[in-house]
This record gives sequence, structure tokens and C-alpha cells, in this order.
Amino acid sequence: MKLSRWALMVALAGLVTPGLALAQTRAAAPTRQPAGVQRTAYEYADYYSQEAASPSPSDAPSAAPAAADTAAAACNSCDSCGDDSCGDDTCGDDELEPCKLFDCCALESRNIDIGGWIAASPFTWNPDSPANRFNGPVTWNDRSNEFQLNQLYWYAQRTIDTEGYGFDIGGRVDLLYGTDARFTTAAGLDNLWSLQNRFYGLAMPQLFAEVGYNDWSVKLGHFYSPVGYEVVPTTGNFFSTLPYTFQYGEPFTHTGMLATYSGFENLTLGSGFTRGWDNWSYGNPHLGYLGTATYTFEDESSLALVIVSGLEPNGGGAFTSRYLQTVVYSRPLTENVNYVAQSDLGIQANAVTGTGNNTARWYGLNQYLFRTINDEWTVGVRAEWFRDESGFRVGGFLPNTTTGSSRGLPPSFSGYAGSFYEITFGANWKPNPNLIVRPMIRWDWFSGQVTNAGGLTPFDDGTALQQLLIGGDIILLY
Repeated sequence: MKLSRWALMVALAGLVTPGLALAQTRAAAPTRQPAGVQRTAYEYADYYSQEAASPSPSDAPSAAPAAADTAAAACNSCDSCGDDSCGDDTCGDDELEPCKLFDCCALESRNIDIGGWIAASPFTWNPDSPANRFNGPVTWNDRSNEFQLNQLYWYAQRTIDTEGYGFDIGGRVDLLYGTDARFTTAAGLDNLWSLQNRFYGLAMPQLFAEVGYNDWSVKLGHFYSPVGYEVVPTTGNFFSTLPYTFQYGEPFTHTGMLATYSGFENLTLGSGFTRGWDNWSYGNPHLGYLGTATYTFEDESSLALVIVSGLEPNGGGAFTSRYLQTVVYSRPLTENVNYVAQSDLGIQANAVTGTGNNTARWYGLNQYLFRTINDEWTVGVRAEWFRDESGFRVGGFLPNTTTGSSRGLPPSFSGYAGSFYEITFGANWKPNPNLIVRPMIRWDWFSGQVTNAGGLTPFDDGTALQQLLIGGDIILLY
């Protein structure tokens, strides 16, 4: 689809309202939930496999396909692979799926998928223009008024498929380069990469093998934590920035084992052990517990519970008991409106905090509302309340396995015993299956006690209690 200069400027500047006016002039298509809405626990699935990633033939407009759509369909045909034996039912259908660099029937027939994406934020406008160029504790787009290559992502996987009986083996490896990599480091692995740039790094957030037998699957290795609603791969989220809940309240990755049973009609259960939060080898010598449960109701709503518990660093060099639970509820309100709610509760005993050596608690509530307008446009809003009761979690970015603070917000910007609030308005515009533009407007504010020695507040280089951001990102899938 051709882009007008006006539409491109709107997308890059993050001005959502004009984009909505343009979207509403199009004929509304049968509704599908936007990417990320149907997930209540992350299952290492990628953007390509989500239902909203491509319309079915019945959902597509009857008009002639655009040049980009025709190219995407041709790219996924068997002829482009030089393999005429796989047949139309394998990969020669008419669905408009993303065109991928490694897209061949020989791989697809073996359940092998190779792909990735590039996600970049051309400009995140912070009207305060903070002297340190940080958008306070906000991430991913943590740098104000400058370009960021957030994620140059690559993955290769073989998904297991037993269809409820039989035996299968699979696995996955992911590589992440960009400014988001420094938030995703695992102790003993990613912090060992030899990278000189201050803000750009390389991470390997997943490297695991998976074995399936009947309704059982066992994952062994390094994998994304299933906690919460939002995820590290930015294509799995609706917004280009993260909530405090995800960045400061939850683990990003685990190293260990997770066994999952899906033999019940509407219930999936998982249980396993890990080496703790964001740890590969030596960051935590103790084993922790990971448990999951997801129930799907008759009305297509779902409820997921994840529990993580074990001994974790307390900020003073010791390991003390830490417990975290997340609950995510997703419900379609109408044919084109979906609601998601997430609650978190974290507790750590004998935590070294700005208010003393005591029990630290962090908890909050995130609420999302999404409306699908047509095949190209979806709009959404996220409202978050996150309370760091003792000022133990929010501050210099976590997880942090690098030495010092040269690659992120300095530790002196911490010790906020109170509540963080944020409201984010955004849109997803997908003019073709390989391109998605995510403009957004975000407002943050803090209410509570500042306990750091310098009296530094969270925003505007330690001088403000609130902040406005306007921006977004552009994602190209390959």
C-alpha cells in the first residue's frame, strides 16, 4: 500500500487521533483480536503464529490485492521454494502472511521456523528534554529525543506437535541486538559478550530443547518467563514502551525446566524449577520454583496464574526468600472490543531498601482495552498502577548484570517508596503483513516518598514527578 507523506508523518510523530480518523473511513472488517490480546501466558510463540497477524480469506476485502500483498503471497508459495511436492495445503494457500527470508516448504514440513524483525524508534519526544537524556525509569524507549534501534531480532525453532499422542522433539534459539538487549541480560551469559557500545548490546534470551509426549511437553534450558501479559519480543506487545510491572516487578528469563500438561479440556498446567530470575550460571546458586495454570472459558475469556518463588539477591549481597504471583484475565467484550487485566504481587524478606532492612512488597494492576477498527488499524489504551512499597524495585534498570550503571539509568535514580502511574494511548497500523507502525502517547507520574540520598525524583534528570512522552516505533518482519 502506498503511504502518503501525511500518514507517515502522523505515524512517526505518534499523533494517534488523525490516524483514527483515517482508519474510520475504511470499511470495517470482521473483528480479530489484536496481536498479544489472546495471550494470557507467554508460550514463546512468535508474531507470525498469532491469529491477528494475517486475515483469513473470508476476512479480507474483496478489492484487488495491493502489490505488497501479492508479493507476500508469492513469497509463501511452493513455487518460490522450488519444491512442488508439498502441495497447496502445506504453504500454497491464499492467506496474506508475512514474507520471510527463510520461508520454504522443506522447512515448514519439518515444523522448522526461522525469522525475525527489526524494530526502531525514530524519535521519542520528551518535552522536558532531560539533561541526562533518559526518560526516567520508562523502558524500552528509555532515551529521550533520539533514534533507537530497539530490536534486531532473529530466532530459529522447531515446534513440537504430538496432536495429543506420540513423541516429538523440538527447541529454539533467539538472538537480540539493540538497545533493548541491555535490559534482557542473564547473569553468566549475556554479560560476557564483548560489546563496547554504551547502549547497544547482544543477548541470547532463549536457548532450550523441548520434548513432547502425548499431552506432555518438557522444556529444558534458557527460556522467557511466562509471567505477566507483556513480553520481551516487542512484536508480542501492543505498545512500544513497557509498564513498570514488567520492567521492575517480574523476571525476564529463567534457566531450568518447565513441564506442561494440556490434556484437560480447558485447563493447562505447568510446573518446574529454575536458577532464579534472569540467571544463566552464577548469578544465583539456588533453585527456585515456577508454576503455571491457564483456564479458558466457554465465552473465549481466559484466566492465567503464574507463581515464581525462591531465594534471590536482596540488594545487600545476601539471598533471601522472594515470592511473585501474576494473574491475567482476558475477555472479549464485543465482536471488536477486548479487555485485559493483570495483577502482580511480589514479596521479598529482609530486603535492603531505602527505608531499612525489612520486607519489601511490590504490587499493582494493569488494565488494557483494545478496539479493532479494520484489517489495518487497532487502537488501545493501557492504565497502570504499580506500587513499590519500600522503594526496593524501581530505579536503575533491572535486571542489571553489567558493572556500574554506564549502560542504563544510574542507581542513584532509585528509592521511590510509593506509587507509579501511567496511561498510554496507542494504535497499531499494519498496511501490509510485514510492516507495523505503533504510534503512542504516554503520561507518567509518581506519588510517594523519595528516599535516595540526592533527593532525585524519577523524571527529568531527577527534577520532576511527572512526564509526557510522544513517539512510537516501526517494525519490519522478515
